[in-house]
Amino acid sequence: MKKAEDIVEGFLHFLSSSRNLDLLPQIISLLSQEQEGKKDEAKIISAVVLNPEEEERIKQYLKRKFGKNFVLKIEINEEIMGGLIIKVEDKVIDLSLDGKLKSLKEQL
Repeated sequence: MKKAEDIVEGFLHFLSSSRNLDLLPQIISLLSQEQEGKKDEAKIISAVVLNPEEEERIKQYLKRKFGKNFVLKIEINEEIMGGLIIKVEDKVIDLSLDGKLKSLKEQL
């Protein structure tokens, strides 16, 4: 597997050898625009189908908590009994009824 440095070096060599090095500022600008528009994904596990207002509230919660926009990937799982489980990056936020019952059981 090639390292990022090798790929960039090869690309720069290609631009140079094809006399297109002057396109580099435009390429960097396009890549920056692409990255700015990219949204991270959050996996939402819900016991029931969410309506658009609930989805929007979840998006706003995640934006406040993590400081960025997320695209929601929603999975329905009735076994969690109610509430939500939110998986973002390497974090799990368990707001499910099943999770709360397990937490109570551990405390007792």
